[in-house]
Amino acid sequence: MLGSVTPNWRAVFVQGDSRSISVTFVLATESLEDREQIADVTFEFEALQPDSDVVITVLVSGVPIDNFSDAGRMIFARKE
Repeated sequence: MLGSVTPNWRAVFVQGDSRSISVTFVLATESLEDREQIADVTFEFEALQPDSDVVITVLVSGVPIDNFSDAGRMIFARKE
């Protein structure tokens, strides 16, 4: 994700097991540019996970980040 994160990205969560990995991106506002950055990041991530199904979710939300505790382990959060 280095170099891909923009100020619009609020958080990124990951959860999974040996067969499936879920990555959830939380954006503050809808942005085509951010969607393209996420597509680039997920393409590279999927290439590193040849034996796992990768499920990508992009949420646009202004609710507190704490409300996403069921989305998995937080690997990125902007300061709010």
